[in-house]
Amino acid sequence: MMRTYTDIALPCAVLGHNYHKLKDNSDQTSQIICKNCGIVVNTDLEGNFDHVHNPKTHIQGTLRKLYHLKLQFLKRSSHAS
Repeated sequence: MMRTYTDIALPCAVLGHNYHKLKDNSDQTSQIICKNCGIVVNTDLEGNFDHVHNPKTHIQGTLRKLYHLKLQFLKRSSHAS
């Protein structure tokens, strides 16, 4: 079963996060926050995301993509028949 999203997280699910800088840390890293859903992410010294989130969210995202690919494939195969 697909996970449902609230109206707040829907833009993030469809378009991706809309990050802005929350604060600069003393070690020259930054914290950024999504304006839509409020997720906070740290950046490293080079500005790359420092991913320390739950690994299950990556799996859930991958499963969601596979589900949508399956739907697209089924629609195309039903139109070809």
